Amino acid sequence: MTPFRFEHDFRNASPGDVLALYFDQGHSDAQDAIAEIDHREVLALDETADQLVRVMKVYPKRQLPAVASSFVNGKIHYTERLIWKKKEDRIDLEVRPSVMTEKTFIGITYRVVQKAPGVVLRTYEGKVTCDVRLIGGRVEKFIVDDLGRSLSATHRCTQDWLDRRAAAR
Repeated sequence: MTPFRFEHDFRNASPGDVLALYFDQGHSDAQDAIAEIDHREVLALDETADQLVRVMKVYPKRQLPAVASSFVNGKIHYTERLIWKKKEDRIDLEVRPSVMTEKTFIGITYRVVQKAPGVVLRTYEGKVTCDVRLIGGRVEKFIVDDLGRSLSATHRCTQDWLDRRAAAR
């Protein structure tokens, strides 16, 4: 098991602004281009006043590193189950890849909090588990490193969207 925590600040924002962008299709498409996501399929969507549950199949353009590719036949994808707890400004994510499904799990808690006037702190915190002898630790490290790179790149994208919205007000 490999724990992780990534934090990013956003200017010109409230927690609601950042969460709204998380579910904005145009913003999601821009982030997917940066994060090299080929496409997504919504498998289930259920929303109540208190929460939103969404299950998606996500197809990345990038594939597994060589150390894990010997276990794969064909293009990989992953299933993402998201629960947005609206009153808590929190999203819980469970991610399972299409390979080594029973042995690999990514659990993430996404939070946004007001850090200062106009500044929001976004936190991605969780753990990656890959229970495969000899290579599990390397796969976990690859996933955490890749997640960190993607979050840094998509942070800039989100900040650009927030800046444009602030300028339009």
